[in-house]
Amino acid sequence: MPHLTIQAGSVKQHGRPITELDLDVLARSGAPTLTLGRGPANDLVLETDLTVSRERHASLSRESQDFVLENHTDRAHRVRVNGEPLSRGTRRVLADGDEIVIGRSVWLRYRSSDPAHASTLDASGDAPALAAAAPHGAAAILGVSRAIRAVVEQIRIAAASDIAVLVLGETGVGKELVARAVHDASGRRGAPFVAVNTPALSAELFESELFGHDRGAFTGAATDKPGWVEAAAGGTLFLDEVGELPMALQPKLLRLLENRTFVRVGSTRERRSRARVVAATNRDLKSAVTDGRFRQDLYYRIAGFPIVVPPIRERRDDIPVLVRAALEDVARLDGRAVRFDPAALDALVQYDWPGNVRELKQTVRRLALSTRGGAIAKGELPSELRSGEAGFLDGFRERWQSRDFAERVTLVDLERATRALGSRSALARWLGERNRSTFYARIKRLGAERRAPAAGA
Repeated sequence: MPHLTIQAGSVKQHGRPITELDLDVLARSGAPTLTLGRGPANDLVLETDLTVSRERHASLSRESQDFVLENHTDRAHRVRVNGEPLSRGTRRVLADGDEIVIGRSVWLRYRSSDPAHASTLDASGDAPALAAAAPHGAAAILGVSRAIRAVVEQIRIAAASDIAVLVLGETGVGKELVARAVHDASGRRGAPFVAVNTPALSAELFESELFGHDRGAFTGAATDKPGWVEAAAGGTLFLDEVGELPMALQPKLLRLLENRTFVRVGSTRERRSRARVVAATNRDLKSAVTDGRFRQDLYYRIAGFPIVVPPIRERRDDIPVLVRAALEDVARLDGRAVRFDPAALDALVQYDWPGNVRELKQTVRRLALSTRGGAIAKGELPSELRSGEAGFLDGFRERWQSRDFAERVTLVDLERATRALGSRSALARWLGERNRSTFYARIKRLGAERRAPAAGA
């Protein structure tokens, strides 16, 4: 007979945590239907009559050899299967591998085992991590959205070969985490993963740090020293922010990628690299090639398999997942067990997070450490998180006028403020910047190019 198991540490029955619920047993007791919804503390709570919380979101029932999901709410987005909303009254027979999201607190995956005709539904009080290669402990890629599932699938494909991978995305989206997931899911997972912050390597130290040097190669080189390439032998060499590499140094990296060979500084012996190269950048490298700031041949070498990591404003379904993970980190690191009330969580979901996951995690930790109670209310959030675009602009002006503005204002912030006000000239007027030379000098410090004012600005 069909068998259904629910597995999660946060699932409770009669107030007690459970790890397994056999629907066959319930069927024999005359209650073969399980109703799911949002319970107190955002957990999946199974009451005596199998009704969950005050609002009935969806029901899962067994019919012959199948399990059928039905939405009972008027809002289709409350119940989704594989990212697609399920309208009220719609019944869907679940297939192996289906992923179900109910509200913002219940995530489930349906699994079927054909030989034993068994079915399993994994549940969590919050959407869990999707892992690129869970059997081998791959780095967890958190999220339930269709966009992040596409990234996970690209990781799986890339990990199956030694093709050069280029991870693309804005600052803070988790490009290094994706690179680590590719490594962990590949046959190289038992070898080193060596991350190199490319912009931190000066022109003088680039070759020595990357390729190593022999004794006597330069003043102070008292011993032979292997470089990062040798340290990553058999594993993965991750070059972060490769778009910042100066043109003069790009041919040296190109040789490594083309021939898989390198020469230590002070040596004439050619060595063979056994490392796979994965690079990442927040730059538009195609435009950099067109502008002559990045070599075309190097671009095609590093961009063998591009993986684009979307910003979290384009995958808002993942924000509650990321918030829960950040709160779990706070509980583990700081011993603070707190949560966001529904209104506060809605505000976090609606915010655009220009600094992406990095900004979200820092914000959640700061709020968790500063709150006095066990629940963070919307009124405790910074103004830009409470007030949408108007709040963002107020927060942007505050950061712009601070002494450390170059550390507090990002290019993403600048572009968002410019779009909101229509032009750079309008932004300057709104900020009270009367001296346009000073205004554009500040923009240049952020790494942005000066734009010609829009017509009529």
